Amino acid sequence: MSEKPVATVFTKPNCSFCEKAKEILAAADVTIREVDVSVDRHAAGVSAFVSGSHAAPQIFIGATHIAGAVELEKLRDAGVLNRIIAAERGRSLDMDGFDASLTSQALEDLSLHEILPKHDPTREYDEKNLFILSFYRQMFGFLPIAWRYVAVWPEAYRTLPLCQVISSFPAVAVTIGPGVATAVAHETARVHGCAMCTIHSAVNGGDRQVQAMKSLYDLQKTGEAVNDHFGAFETAMVRLGRHATLNTVTEEMRRDVRDNAASAKDAPRDGEAAIDGAAMMVAAMGFFNVLNDLINVEIEGGLADTALTELGITVGRHARTAQNPDDLSHDFPKTDLTLEDLGAEFDAAIGDLESFGRKALGHFPNWLATWPKAVRTRFAYILRTVILDNAASGTQVPVELKFLMMHVAAVAKGHAALSVSHAATAHFLAADKAQSALRLANAYKASEPNAAEKEYDGVFSPAEIAALRLARMSTNVPLTTPANIVDDLRRGWTEREMLELIIACAIASSIQRVAAVMAPDLDAEAVKTCNSLSLPIDVNDLKYPALTPALAAG
Repeated sequence: MSEKPVATVFTKPNCSFCEKAKEILAAADVTIREVDVSVDRHAAGVSAFVSGSHAAPQIFIGATHIAGAVELEKLRDAGVLNRIIAAERGRSLDMDGFDASLTSQALEDLSLHEILPKHDPTREYDEKNLFILSFYRQMFGFLPIAWRYVAVWPEAYRTLPLCQVISSFPAVAVTIGPGVATAVAHETARVHGCAMCTIHSAVNGGDRQVQAMKSLYDLQKTGEAVNDHFGAFETAMVRLGRHATLNTVTEEMRRDVRDNAASAKDAPRDGEAAIDGAAMMVAAMGFFNVLNDLINVEIEGGLADTALTELGITVGRHARTAQNPDDLSHDFPKTDLTLEDLGAEFDAAIGDLESFGRKALGHFPNWLATWPKAVRTRFAYILRTVILDNAASGTQVPVELKFLMMHVAAVAKGHAALSVSHAATAHFLAADKAQSALRLANAYKASEPNAAEKEYDGVFSPAEIAALRLARMSTNVPLTTPANIVDDLRRGWTEREMLELIIACAIASSIQRVAAVMAPDLDAEAVKTCNSLSLPIDVNDLKYPALTPALAAG
């Protein structure tokens, strides 16, 4: 038998996930090499450079990057880990084969909030913005800082709040109740590691919300409901939110929601409607978690103080403003525009949803067909205005590249249905169909943080590779922004284009969370397209090149 591969595990002290990873690997046919990044700066730099993440553990089987303990466990349970071990026999990660200046740069968490411009829209009084401002004055008392970055792109700012948050939250409140909705939002954000959304969802509702979060934390520690905030239904919904972040939702979890829906504490609920409500909530949070963390937005100081004092939640890697802003305390005109008016406008713009999908995306994807019905057309309008190449929307990044990024993100997160669908759409939108096949075959490999750009000459430009790496980085949990990846991005794209790339990653995250909850099937038409391009359908075959050595550039 050939030599065992070396499993390199970058760890840190007192890390339960690190211990879990070592436990799984101890039962596998590998030689374990543990490297403590807390005492070895070079090793920490290597880990950040080759993985694109500052989190621990980072696991390599031979030269194949696995990521963390959650991914390792999924591979073991699916029988894929043994395939990777067999493919990597005799190999190990070369710890000394990296430039020290590059690994040192990778250790720096470079905040884009120091780089990207902001725009203040709070005194712009067109009807749509008045609707947005009125909503946030009632909800927060101020405009969340993230929107000031998005407002640099006016069309995106006039679309995303209306179609994502403002369309979803009233429907969610009716479907599952505001208390459960906030708990789901909090849990999906907490697992992601987004301090901004964790803090907002924990304390913005005042003392009642703080007490509910204390109850949730007690429940998670003890496994038992300690007061009347959480029963079986509420607990099942929170679990759904948690696993949506990790793409580990199971049918048993969905069944748990359905079976306990009638026991909801605020009102009886329909099980399927409750799952829809959870999907709407995690969609919004998926968008904000990635947007906030890629930019590393500043957190409002007043909310941060309350979260720290009452719940021990810190701002983490985020900057902190001195206090909550008062940017909506001034008088501004009222608007007669209603959510129904806006919905009618969005519906008219999209028309028949299936026809829109086939015309704009090349097929009607199952992930869109299973999107919660109450906001399905709204999300299609987001795609139309913010993602697709429409001169009226001010898009600047080629649309094929954005779907290649979404494909890479879906592969990284393990969403097979999304991977196939986004690949088929990227091919549909590509001007050069022959080159498109080569680009799809190499997109994920080119997104590897340490991949040599010269290997992809004639396939991707350096700017495109930087965008693909951003997409892959955006799936990390928790999410940080290593300086080497950010610097490559800045060299290839303007600030305005970088904002569009970040928003594309955030929208991809929104789609991923909904897909985790709703479990769409593979699209037959998309599968046919991928088969015609010899692109693997199994997401693991794309994610781990060692499994498919024949899938190569050239």
